[in-house]
Amino acid sequence: MDKIRDNPRLRPKDIVSDFKGSYGLDISYWNAWFGKEVARIEVHGSDEGNYAILTRYVESINETNPGSRCVLEFDNETTMRNLYNL
Repeated sequence: MDKIRDNPRLRPKDIVSDFKGSYGLDISYWNAWFGKEVARIEVHGSDEGNYAILTRYVESINETNPGSRCVLEFDNETTMRNLYNL
């Protein structure tokens, strides 16, 4: 998980190579990708959870910063379109 924390753009093929070099193990691209996703969610949280936090964050900005206005726009219920700080 430290590698994901330090380099979130780590590619699955790099994970495959790292496992081979460090442990002498051959793992599939899919296993490397899946493991990276599990680690990413553990380190950074799920997309759904982060979007829920974003909504509360926008509300907090508007409540605690007089004169500021933050607007979060969605295309539909699940797709964020824009975040404005007016």
